[in-house]
Amino acid sequence: MTINSIKGTIYDLLGYFAPGLAACIGGLLIFQQANGTQDVFAAMRAVVKGLSVFEAFLVIVISYVLGHAIASASSWLIEKKLVEHVKGLKDAVHVENILDSTHYEVFCRKYATAFQAPYGSRDIRRVICYVQAKQPAVYETSMTFLAFYGMARNLSLISGALCIAEAVLIGRICENLLILALLAVLSLIFLYEYIRFRKYYLDTILSGFLIPTE
Repeated sequence: MTINSIKGTIYDLLGYFAPGLAACIGGLLIFQQANGTQDVFAAMRAVVKGLSVFEAFLVIVISYVLGHAIASASSWLIEKKLVEHVKGLKDAVHVENILDSTHYEVFCRKYATAFQAPYGSRDIRRVICYVQAKQPAVYETSMTFLAFYGMARNLSLISGALCIAEAVLIGRICENLLILALLAVLSLIFLYEYIRFRKYYLDTILSGFLIPTE
């Protein structure tokens, strides 16, 4: 197994399967609450114990496929809508704020030389492709951070969605404010982790771009 295939497997597990499985479990818990189940965790254990091999395989496949759908939704909602329109979040992942002023000037000069154009905030894809071609070892390292920030972004969306679903049940069925608060906090924690790992990812990519090449 090559390094690239290992990196791909890590991203599949963290970025798609884990969030998809979390969504399946969370959705099942909400469904049980909606049906008036008193001990939802005992009911969950009973469901897991009763799974056949085929059903377990089906859960894995559904989790993986669902993970892709969640990734697309979180990319649009969190990355393109929330982060791009909330100044504090947008500034946190801006290249100018990740590099110090000296290295940012060097970066802009090198970008202009490499691409014959000034750098714009939407041009990071060109930088990533450059690093992938010129510094493959650095690019492979960055993929680990990409997997973690993708997972955190997806889990933030799932936690937020479950929080909304739980809020709908408040006062009618579950009346459990502790779970509601926990889901809201988890959504914010995962959002924070998404920003943190995205910054690590961009810092690695930018460092690879600034490495002198012959």
